[in-house]
Amino acid sequence: LAEKESAVKVAISEASAMACLLALLDTGSSAEREQAGAAVRNLSFDAEGVRAVVNNDGVGVLARRLADGTNSLQVSVTGALANLAAIDVGIRQEIVDEGAVPHLVSKLSDANAALQDRAAALLQSLSHESESRQAVILEAGAAAPLAGLLTSKHSFAAQGHSAAALRNLASIKCTAAKEAMATPPVVTALTQLVKRKGSTLHAKEQALGALWGLTYAPGNRDRVAATGAITVLVAL
Repeated sequence: LAEKESAVKVAISEASAMACLLALLDTGSSAEREQAGAAVRNLSFDAEGVRAVVNNDGVGVLARRLADGTNSLQVSVTGALANLAAIDVGIRQEIVDEGAVPHLVSKLSDANAALQDRAAALLQSLSHESESRQAVILEAGAAAPLAGLLTSKHSFAAQGHSAAALRNLASIKCTAAKEAMATPPVVTALTQLVKRKGSTLHAKEQALGALWGLTYAPGNRDRVAATGAITVLVAL
């Protein structure tokens, strides 16, 4: 039912089913957690579903489940949190406060492509217009694995989310943080994405924004130039 029309989703949420689902996700068996996680993800695609999760203290439950469970459960939980963060800006800090960031960073290197994509999407939201959250994400070591998702072997969605997250992170005002972020692998991956013919326009725009943000730190300008970025920019 949770996969059906919006009106059905609202009815399920209003019937307090969300509270039951979150309880199963928190303390149920492995099989119950998997089913509950998928249902919560399906119900969190709109404002009504988000409100039901928040009203039942679901953000903490979802964040705690990032640390364990099967790949299927991890995809559902990460996807649900990504939905929440994309729809409700106010939830983003709570997700960070619940300790989600280190778990998300580890998922960027997971073998499961869907999990990588959802983790990158969530980090994109969490890193948007918040110096404090950007600092937490960078300190957790997110820049390198995000850059690793920019290559052509990853989906267009993963490339776009990762490039956007890096653009957000590169907007941090702290010069030392910008310089620490601009390692050769990160800057090279951004330049190569812009250069690659198969990249989407959205991903290219985000990568260009990340490079631009990094060059606000004077020490990064030679690093960016060393990747051949000037030639790439002139050719655009």
